[in-house]
Amino acid sequence: MRGARRRGWPLLLLLPVLLAAQGQCVARLHAPDDPLVDGDWALIPGGNLFELQPGVTRLVAGPDARLGTDDDALAPPAIGDVDLVLRTGMTDFAGPFPDPAPLRGSMPEAVAEPFGDGVPIAFVVAASDGAPIPATGTPVVSPSLEGMPVLVVAFADLDGDGFVGVTNLDGDPLDDGLEEAELEPVGRRFALMSGGRASGFLHIAVGGPAAAPVSVVLTAAAFLGPFDAAFFGGAVPTGPAVMTRFPFPPETDPDRVVDGGLPGPGDPDTLIGIEIRDQFTPDPEKHILGEAFTLPTDGSEVSVDVVLAGSGWPVRFGLGRLPQGPEPEPPANGLLRPGLDAAGQPVLYEILYSVPVEPGSEPEIRVLTVLPLDRLGNVADPVLNSTVTLHAEGRVRILSPDLDADASQETLVINDARGRDIQLDLLGPGGTGADALLLEGAASLGSIPFELP
Repeated sequence: MRGARRRGWPLLLLLPVLLAAQGQCVARLHAPDDPLVDGDWALIPGGNLFELQPGVTRLVAGPDARLGTDDDALAPPAIGDVDLVLRTGMTDFAGPFPDPAPLRGSMPEAVAEPFGDGVPIAFVVAASDGAPIPATGTPVVSPSLEGMPVLVVAFADLDGDGFVGVTNLDGDPLDDGLEEAELEPVGRRFALMSGGRASGFLHIAVGGPAAAPVSVVLTAAAFLGPFDAAFFGGAVPTGPAVMTRFPFPPETDPDRVVDGGLPGPGDPDTLIGIEIRDQFTPDPEKHILGEAFTLPTDGSEVSVDVVLAGSGWPVRFGLGRLPQGPEPEPPANGLLRPGLDAAGQPVLYEILYSVPVEPGSEPEIRVLTVLPLDRLGNVADPVLNSTVTLHAEGRVRILSPDLDADASQETLVINDARGRDIQLDLLGPGGTGADALLLEGAASLGSIPFELP
């Protein structure tokens, strides 16, 4: 992903993480007649398969040899079909593929909490015989998938526009920067394929208050093919990869996403370094593929499914603000999380760990919102009549509300997830200590520093 951080993952998670680039050509399957790839596009009859997302036309790099640039070209009629289908709220099904949850009339609900304390979402991933979009095809048992790990990855519709990913379908071409934050997974889990099914329970890290739950799209991918001792020590299948629709074309070159050599056959207790990133960030306005990677949350994308995610138990108070500027970008010093404005309407907040202050001698007045947060930094529903006391330090002054005529302190009562707006003077007369705002609640004391860039 864009700006991904290096981290350690169990080796088994690596296998499906190496997803397929558009148009990449890799090794053959164990079974060339596998029903999973019936009718899939091949380089030559009986040759290697193209790795394509459902409904996405094969993309070929132009003279610059880079995907995602202006000289890319489409290679019709090679269009990806449905090889994997994911459904939420169940761990198995009988007969044909069920409709996605939004079309079944009952949306599964998750609760975001760390360390497995929340409410997870049941899922099942099944192989399909490869029907063209918008059909799902027929469930099959794929010999190439048997015993292989399938990675399930969750992506959140943070801005609540009904889509995951960078899109203009929401009618707002100026929020693309914020929508890039939706390309960061909010949950992942692997499950082993057996009898044409891989199932489990996925915990989700992002949620919203009861009046603004977050729509989260679950996707899936798996690597197939034989194991070769000459290919990463026999720890990673040689490919190809199959997948549901994703909100971006992922980078799959092992030399670019795997940090260092592998120690041999897969060991779930062995940690290695990997980097997950997109080949390019989709730009529906400029790129030839347009909205091909946009994931709707209404159930119309048949290969994936949707859940609603709520925030966890409130444990502290924090500061939020609306994204800044006419074309805002994801914050460098905080999170983007759904919440409610003063009128109770859904809104996207920057949850701040620090507040940037422009240098200068003039007072800088800033309106921020004190919000109840859960352990993961999501806007939460507070306990009724929760109180928080603000302590202004250094040059910070509380201008409003001001019920005690003391610009250095104010106690607020917060009854719902809307929180309370406050007005601060960030460059008031000099005081003692560093410039900061302390938020003292019943269970915690948080400090938000104010910093010059």
